[in-house]
Amino acid sequence: MIQADGVHEPQIGNIAKLNHDIVEAYKLGKWPLGWKVIVKLTRTANAVILVSQSAQAKVEMSASGDVQAGSFKLTDASVKLGFAHTSGDIIRVDRGQEVTPLFQLVGIHWKSWGWPFFREGRLERFVADPAVPVPAPTPGQARSDPNAAAALYLDLVS
Repeated sequence: MIQADGVHEPQIGNIAKLNHDIVEAYKLGKWPLGWKVIVKLTRTANAVILVSQSAQAKVEMSASGDVQAGSFKLTDASVKLGFAHTSGDIIRVDRGQEVTPLFQLVGIHWKSWGWPFFREGRLERFVADPAVPVPAPTPGQARSDPNAAAALYLDLVS
C-alpha cells in the first residue's frame, strides 16, 4: 500500500528513439542483453509505504497528534503512527520525504519465433512455434540479418 502526496512521474519521452539507439548499440556489441534502463520514476514529496508478502496480512494502525475523527493523511508528518495489531507477513512500513517508491525498467527482448535461427553459421531451424525457446540473436546476427534485427525490441522487465 502506498499513500503519497506531491506525486510526479518523470519519464523518457521518446521511447522509439531509445529503442532504436539501444538495439543499434546491441548490434555493435556495445550493449549487453542484461542491461536495463529506467524509463519512468514515481517521485513523491511524502509517502507511507506498507509492504506485505501475503494477501491475508492485516494491519490496525494507531495515530496520535493532530488527528481528527474520521480520516487523516498517513503522510502528515505531525501524526505519529503506530501498530495496534498486525497479522500475516508484514515486511515493513516506511515513511519518508522525497521518496521514489516505483520505477519502470525496460530491457532488450526478442521475438522468439518467425526468424531463422542460426547456430555456428548454419540454419538450425526456422522457428515458428512460440513455445520453442530460442536464444536472442547475437550482435553479429542482428547486424547481418534484417529478420534477426527486427526480432529485437525494448519491453518492460517483469
